[in-house]
Amino acid sequence: MAKKYREYHEGRIRLKELERGKRYSARVRLKDEYGNLTSKYSKSRRCDASDKATALSLALKYQRELDRSSVTGDDIDITVGEYARQWHTSRDEQGKVSKLTTQRTETEIKRIEKYLGGVKLRELTSETLNRAYTQMARDGVSPSGRSKTHGLLKQISSQAFASGLLDRNPCDAITGMSRPKVSATKRDEQRIDQDDLVRLIDILQKEPQDGKTVALWLGAVTGMRRGEVLALSWREVDLEQGTIVVKWQLGKEGVRKAPKTESSTRLVRICDSEDVDVDATIAYLKRWKERQIDVFEHFAETCRKKGDVKGSRLLWTPDAPVCSNTRCSWQGVDNFGRWRRQWYVKKGFGYYDHEEEYRDAAGVRRIRRTGYHGPNFHSLRHTQATVLIGNGADVKAVQDRLGHAQASTTLNIYAEAQKSKERATASMMSQLISGKNVS
Repeated sequence: MAKKYREYHEGRIRLKELERGKRYSARVRLKDEYGNLTSKYSKSRRCDASDKATALSLALKYQRELDRSSVTGDDIDITVGEYARQWHTSRDEQGKVSKLTTQRTETEIKRIEKYLGGVKLRELTSETLNRAYTQMARDGVSPSGRSKTHGLLKQISSQAFASGLLDRNPCDAITGMSRPKVSATKRDEQRIDQDDLVRLIDILQKEPQDGKTVALWLGAVTGMRRGEVLALSWREVDLEQGTIVVKWQLGKEGVRKAPKTESSTRLVRICDSEDVDVDATIAYLKRWKERQIDVFEHFAETCRKKGDVKGSRLLWTPDAPVCSNTRCSWQGVDNFGRWRRQWYVKKGFGYYDHEEEYRDAAGVRRIRRTGYHGPNFHSLRHTQATVLIGNGADVKAVQDRLGHAQASTTLNIYAEAQKSKERATASMMSQLISGKNVS
């Protein structure tokens, strides 16, 4: 009677137990010249091991040897910079990531080329990486920048390991490269509390309406993300029912695309349908809609006088952007961000470390502002969570309103705000005990 052997399948490996707890044999499914798996298996290799886990480890080593033997001479001598660039380009061409992600990652790829460009990939070690990170720090690369570069290198090295170009991922041995947490002081600077929110809305009520101020208003009263607000068209706004359908976000490339997560697609209720006649936001949006139609007509007339045929044909339709720019199109995300920071500073919600006047290449006087301190647009989402939950709203309802994938995210935002209040209370008590005036 033929002897039966126990077999295990792990990924590309077929492991056969020849003698329990003593001998195993391994075969590996092979790849073709393009890196695609075939139906063929390698020759068997004996793995002397006392347990399955050790035998599998030896089999994985055999797999890497086979993969490395199929690598061309050019690949053997490839540098870290060259491989990173190939990986980056291939990921973009295959459409594995968005164009915006490709653009953002370019900074890290260039950094890898600068600090590790001359290192051969097969000679990359944790010591080499540590030296590169130390040099980055000396050159002024921020902890956040070094963390992002390390995270990308970890992905790239993982691919090189899977392709047989590396025996292991050297990034796994690096510690202390996690993204630095935002300090409590910075978080307090970025926070907008309930009193600030009331003041913000009061200021916006009195401001002349345009696409930027309307975007701020919507962020304040709905807690929508910046990209979601800027991607809104009037077709998604129902002023009769008092609702907004969120199903798009506007990226930095100026194109509307699917929102951040599946849970981000949602219905945001401005008010109850019975209250639309008295709701402040409905009245605000109706007033802006009437004004915007006039703005579109004026823009088309101006284009006709200038001979701009394309602009002269622009008419207001329900597909028009709610938060339109001066050319009656979608707001630029970066332009809106710069305006919003300056507006916050002007209205007393933030400040700059430094401002200086200069003249550009055309001789026009401009102001360069650096070192912004204050809330960002996303702070309005946090304010929504803290104000609503703090006033008794159901956590699940707030989660759905903000489009959070998990209720824990909503609760964490609320808890962080409470910590800030506790710090302020402790500081106040400390000053009272010290006899200082806290008013």
